[in-house]
Amino acid sequence: MRCILAATIASCAVQSARANAQAHAPDAAPLGIWLEPEPTEVEPMVGDVVGEGASRSPTRVSVSLLAQGRTPLRHSIPLLEPPSTGETEAFGALMDALASAGIAREVHADLLHWQARAGTPPPALVRRPDIVELNRQGDCGAAPSIGRYVSPCHPDVHAALVQLATEAGRQMQADTRLTARCRLSPTEMLAFSDAQRERSILCVGLDPLDVPLRAVAGGYGAYGAQWWEWRLTVLTGVLARFVAAYRAEHAGGTVSAAVLAGTYRDPLWQRAYAAEDWLTWILDDLIDGVLLEGAWEEGSEDRDYASALGIIAKTGKEIEIGVMLRAPSKEGDTPLARQQEIVLAQGRAPDYWMIEVNDEPGLKAAQEFLAAQPAPQPAGNQ
Repeated sequence: MRCILAATIASCAVQSARANAQAHAPDAAPLGIWLEPEPTEVEPMVGDVVGEGASRSPTRVSVSLLAQGRTPLRHSIPLLEPPSTGETEAFGALMDALASAGIAREVHADLLHWQARAGTPPPALVRRPDIVELNRQGDCGAAPSIGRYVSPCHPDVHAALVQLATEAGRQMQADTRLTARCRLSPTEMLAFSDAQRERSILCVGLDPLDVPLRAVAGGYGAYGAQWWEWRLTVLTGVLARFVAAYRAEHAGGTVSAAVLAGTYRDPLWQRAYAAEDWLTWILDDLIDGVLLEGAWEEGSEDRDYASALGIIAKTGKEIEIGVMLRAPSKEGDTPLARQQEIVLAQGRAPDYWMIEVNDEPGLKAAQEFLAAQPAPQPAGNQ
């Protein structure tokens, strides 16, 4: 029933989003920095962003809680590498520095994308190849540059994520926000690990090898829709367990999800690739907000932001809405100011902006963008 309700809301909202979208000035929306590098690389970056030489600091900074199969938290999670004393101390010092600067603290975790870039796999994935999710050919993915995902059906992955959420809840300061990304590859069907095949046969009586990967002529085939919908519930279950474990230790903690804004513009078979059913997460009160990711690129005709705004409005839920911009790091990348314009052409200003920074060139672009923003006005002058 929940899936039917979610699908109905999405269908209605996508049809009305363009008509309802109105652009507004972004000057009231806070602007944050989302740092992807590992903690030892992040600390000097944070110094550049919030130090005395910074012309304007962001309102919030988000750092990774789970990168390359590692976390800076103290833990005894079998699947994850133990952090060094230096990593743990650097993470703590970083959080303290943000608090001292009056900047909101946030951590983020990509729950299934344990190797986010090309290169040597994390030790966890070398030791335990059985937890890696596979494509139909038995590989971890056709595009090595996107790294590797772990299986959402493996019990050891479930246990590791619940333990991570528990430790995060225990060790994070009361005012620290958490954002989770919970999806598989949006460009390739990763569904053929032994763990997922066994779980699929047990739950829906279907081996993924027997399921069409996309809609066939005349419809979804005999079993396609049933299996694709089940796959969405699998990732919803992963997120639900993670959030429940976190909130059990961090009562009142704010949890958001970084999500693909245009998800519900795609047909069911295509949505089943990433299996990121964020509308259901909102309806089930799993999350307090969404951080919308999209292709805010020059020349793109996508209306992903307008679509997402319409869908969220139809739920009747009051949630925080953010938009993720990506700091350009090479020639030809769309400038941040232009990305912002593309978003605002589709609808109202979000509640906040985040700039994803992956390297030093991106950090420089983010700093320049911050410096060009108008100074925030005192409350009495607004």
